[in-house]
Amino acid sequence: MQVTALKSSNLRATSYEIWSATLTIEFHSGAVHEYHAVPPEIYDALVVAESPGKFHHTHIKSRYQNRRIL
Repeated sequence: MQVTALKSSNLRATSYEIWSATLTIEFHSGAVHEYHAVPPEIYDALVVAESPGKFHHTHIKSRYQNRRIL
């Protein structure tokens, strides 16, 4: 699994496991969340978003089941 750094004031990095459709996001606060059943297109769009934090809030946060793992 490759970790990709994000240019965001809220999000530090992200990774994606295609076989399980799991998106992992690490926040600058130190929290890490896993989002489940996320299509790969959403990960791709997050990585290239002009504002990854806004993209997360609009397209990921309330749309996919998640759990805090750290």
